[in-house]
Amino acid sequence: NNFTAIRTETLANMGAYLSTFAPSIPTYLHGTLMAGNYKTPSIYVNVKAVFTNTVPVDAYRGAGRPEATFQLERVIDKAARELRVDPIALRRQNFITEFPYATPVAVEYDTGNYVATMDKLEDIADLAGFDERRKISESKGKLRGLGINCYIEACGIAPSPVVMMLGCGI
Repeated sequence: NNFTAIRTETLANMGAYLSTFAPSIPTYLHGTLMAGNYKTPSIYVNVKAVFTNTVPVDAYRGAGRPEATFQLERVIDKAARELRVDPIALRRQNFITEFPYATPVAVEYDTGNYVATMDKLEDIADLAGFDERRKISESKGKLRGLGINCYIEACGIAPSPVVMMLGCGI
């Protein structure tokens, strides 16, 4: 179950008018993170920016990455359910493990240890005790779910050749 490709279609709310950095958020900051921590040879990202009656969008913290992480991790969970495989094992199998790694979406990762990060997440989350905690919650009329991911954060993107190439040299 190796990842071969991902295709995304995104509607991006720009607000009522464009701010200085707004177009870069759903394109550069979102699209280039669609590889996540995973070896995915082919990635297609189509973003349609739409004007709405909301406040304008601008970069303040994590812009673009939360949306990319949500899309990517949801599709991995869905694939795991459909394939009837452990979603954590599926992630581990597809983690990037050799660096530097050039993603198909214009970014090169210099380093990372996603296996160690997932090991720590599994330890902290106490996955072995999850079913028991879920049963206790259900006995009290509450629902308990489990969501685990380990994601890429874009840091220090400007100035960079890719940012300049995209016309975002501000």
